[in-house]
Amino acid sequence: MKNADAIKILLLATINEIAADPQKYAVNPGRDFTRNRKMGFRDTLLILLTMEADCIKEELYRFFGRNTDAPSKAAFYKQRRKLSCGALADMGYASYNNFAHVIENRQFFLIRCNDKKLEGILGRPPGNLKETDCRVERILTRTQSEKKRIRKNCPDRYRHICRAVPMDYLDEKHSEYDIALRIVRFEIRPGCFENIITNLPELEFDFEDFKELYHLRWNEENSFRDLKYPLCLKAFHSRKYEYIVQEIWARAILHNFSSAIISGVDIEKHNTKFEYQANFAEAFKICRDFLRIRDGRTKMEVEGLIAQNIEPVRPGRTFARQHRFKLPVSFCYRN
Repeated sequence: MKNADAIKILLLATINEIAADPQKYAVNPGRDFTRNRKMGFRDTLLILLTMEADCIKEELYRFFGRNTDAPSKAAFYKQRRKLSCGALADMGYASYNNFAHVIENRQFFLIRCNDKKLEGILGRPPGNLKETDCRVERILTRTQSEKKRIRKNCPDRYRHICRAVPMDYLDEKHSEYDIALRIVRFEIRPGCFENIITNLPELEFDFEDFKELYHLRWNEENSFRDLKYPLCLKAFHSRKYEYIVQEIWARAILHNFSSAIISGVDIEKHNTKFEYQANFAEAFKICRDFLRIRDGRTKMEVEGLIAQNIEPVRPGRTFARQHRFKLPVSFCYRN
């Protein structure tokens, strides 16, 4: 048995195990997924895993075939509405509210931030600030009146949080909130600095450790890129939070499924200038099409197709960071 077939069997076995008792994953246990439908619990999970960037109708045709027996959009919406939603948190934003929640839960965080965010924490522009590793203590409050401040002898430590900005630990009973942060700033290349906000202890993580951790994160950055583009995470199929969470988890599972297959493909080595690796964008598409096959008869040379689509490995290449804010693909521009 080939590696790709073994991995698919393992994934489908897990899905079948979940589908055997869908009540654990239903919004209304005992009522949802109790009747036989054209699109059952198992098919609902598989179509979520194999979605691309088209409209719902095209996704249904791609999965079930372009025929009159394909389930309708309404049927799909009704089925996905029955799936319970897991918890999902995005720690990619440097905010006092995020910092406070992690600290109050006695956890650790390490979050990157830009110079503008760092200026707000420090109280001065970081432009002339070179590499540093320091602790700052801040007092958060909703009021700008100095008369209402409890500790008038520490004016530099106060930071005003306006009413429109979430801060769950400031209310009528608690007018101030103390927070201690560690700021690490280091040079990643000449003239370019990275800012880290954290609460990791200095005794366990020194300044040089952060530089090493920064470079180790590159594989994670590549994974996020793969999720957004080859796996079509930039094209959601709903505006509802619960459904967006469903699609994020589905893409993450598809990414792991595909990566396990790709890692087992042997790329032939030749006497060339560069080493070659699988073209991950094409490989993810191949693995998604492979997972979509469920008739038990259609065969697909997954490893061979992946080995045909390769690209050179060019070490040392760097690209300017794109600071543009990219919105998800609009629903109006789907096929």
